[in-house]
Amino acid sequence: MNLLLPTAYLPPVSYLRYLLKQDNVRIEGHEHFVKQTLRNRCEIYGANGRLRLTVPVDHTDRWRKPIREIKVRNDEPWKRLHLKSIISAYGKSPFFEFYADELHQVFRQEYSFLLDLNVTLLQLFLKWLKSKKQITITDTFIPYSNEPWDARSSFNDPDTALPASKNNSKIGYYQVFEERHGFQTDLSGLDLIFNTGPEAVAYLQ
Repeated sequence: MNLLLPTAYLPPVSYLRYLLKQDNVRIEGHEHFVKQTLRNRCEIYGANGRLRLTVPVDHTDRWRKPIREIKVRNDEPWKRLHLKSIISAYGKSPFFEFYADELHQVFRQEYSFLLDLNVTLLQLFLKWLKSKKQITITDTFIPYSNEPWDARSSFNDPDTALPASKNNSKIGYYQVFEERHGFQTDLSGLDLIFNTGPEAVAYLQ
């Protein structure tokens, strides 16, 4: 069966590694929203260490709605704040200028639904990683399974928010603020791509 993943906002390195190693990938579109997870948040590396960015969502009946119906709170200036934080964190990284324009283009658009935003950003990651992998969204909710094809539970821990510091994400590469706070594992894929550029693919093998 195809690999099954939850949707993710600017997903972490471990998520991208899962994805790139599979021929076919599906994103769960009918689960209920799981708060405080990568579904609407990511972590980047700022001057003061790990920085969490969260997309505000409409809380109305979110426990009953499938995640494909969860709306983004566009009445809040979250895009401006996220872009400001990303530029502050990575503006001086080696490859930021090569990818920044396309990221800005996505953020200039307004997305009503979280899933649409996340899928657009995931497709941008795949473009940057030179991957032609096709991503599909599930038509119905698929019950959780312990089989290897179901990776959703790997990203479900609300206490850690992300599956950070797992062994499969401890890869070393240059980070802008590493001298201040040491190497930080499993940040958003932005960290890997802005710091390593085309070599990001090799780190994800």
